[in-house]
Amino acid sequence: MAGGSFNDLYIYKFARNDYGDIILSAAGVPTKAATQVKVGNVNPNYLIGWNNNLTYRNFFASALINGKIGGVAFSKTEAFLDSYGVSQRTADARDAGTIPIQAIQGTTKVTSIDPVIYYSAIGDRNKIMEPYVYSRTNVRLGQLALGYNLRFKNPNSVVKDATISFIGRNLFFFYKVAPFDPEQAMSTSNSMQSNDVFSVPSTRSYGLNIKFTL
Repeated sequence: MAGGSFNDLYIYKFARNDYGDIILSAAGVPTKAATQVKVGNVNPNYLIGWNNNLTYRNFFASALINGKIGGVAFSKTEAFLDSYGVSQRTADARDAGTIPIQAIQGTTKVTSIDPVIYYSAIGDRNKIMEPYVYSRTNVRLGQLALGYNLRFKNPNSVVKDATISFIGRNLFFFYKVAPFDPEQAMSTSNSMQSNDVFSVPSTRSYGLNIKFTL
């Protein structure tokens, strides 16, 4: 949009009155605002990283912590699953019978709503995405390596020394708000960052590294 920035995120929010109440239709269905509004930018404000190496005698360890601060992420996966009624969130709501809501229907205040009506209104494509926007901020243990150096004292040995190390990548989050990995992307395009659309979950990997010096 003119005057905006690359990767600004525009969505439909709930239609609300001046008091912040969600406006329900005559049929009791949550309505969406007439136009999309900007709720943030998916680009992070800051990139952070910290790498530390420790050694003790023949043992060594290294850890890489990285993170992204600021920006927003959104999940169309959750929107679709809620609309179809197959998410854990909708199952819990059906078990409870109603969902708390601050809404108004005509001049009548409404404090609860049927889960089927609510999630049918907000889920699916191009409906009300307001509940599915999260902070992109996250800090994770990107890599951890633990190893041991073997020294061969025999001067006639073919192998002078060897190093064996265990390496883990993308091990866990120290901090995350979104219920999914906010670094997921719909595609390799820069305009599809932090857009979860039935994306394959990010993977945690482990490896064993053995190196010989001859």
